[in-house]
Amino acid sequence: MVKGDNKGHAYEKKIFKILKEKQLLPHGTKKGAGSGPGTDAPFLHKKKEYRLEVKNSVTAPDYGQKRLIPYQDGKKWRWNWAPKVIDEKITKYYTRIGVLDYLDKKNIIPNKYRKKDGKLTLRDVKDDQKNFEDKTYTISNDAFVKFYEDKADYVQVGKGYGLFHIKEDKAKIGTERFNGKFILRFRAKRHTTKNNYNYSFFAVLKCKEVLRRSRYNLEEDLNNDFPPIKP
Repeated sequence: MVKGDNKGHAYEKKIFKILKEKQLLPHGTKKGAGSGPGTDAPFLHKKKEYRLEVKNSVTAPDYGQKRLIPYQDGKKWRWNWAPKVIDEKITKYYTRIGVLDYLDKKNIIPNKYRKKDGKLTLRDVKDDQKNFEDKTYTISNDAFVKFYEDKADYVQVGKGYGLFHIKEDKAKIGTERFNGKFILRFRAKRHTTKNNYNYSFFAVLKCKEVLRRSRYNLEEDLNNDFPPIKP
């Protein structure tokens, strides 16, 4: 749980204030200080509401962290998505582009699921973390679009990058599509250090670089303009 405001929350409040001052917020909109994906501050354009995600930095957060579970198929260990996420659009997309096949070909033999929880040692945990860790899997910007397509229409990025649409310019305000370089990071993450069995395997979407700045920016930066949004 995050206590107080971090830079991301402070930036969200800044954008919320700008939208409020320009009367671009739907009536009754209240700004929360939550974290994670979702609409941070919906805005109005020509009396229609659009969903806005606000990110002070798009390279810092993890997106679409999805749990994986290994299983034994004969003498070989394979991978599949956890039951709670297996039917999500983003995991289906990952499967379609070959993520599970990629993991299967690595021939990782996990300690967790192969050994009983009570038999797992700290060495087993460290070995699983080392063997599963992988930051080399490059993935298309389409993964970011797929992750957000049911959550937000636009993204406002800090540090001068500005306002982009995610999938399409639904409000027809002339924004560019967000475009970044992404990887899918594979990691084994401990949930506690109190025992040696409470950890999971995850695939995590990470943005390494934003490829261009937008011509529009809700902050009205010197290098870009405020978008032509009208309440």
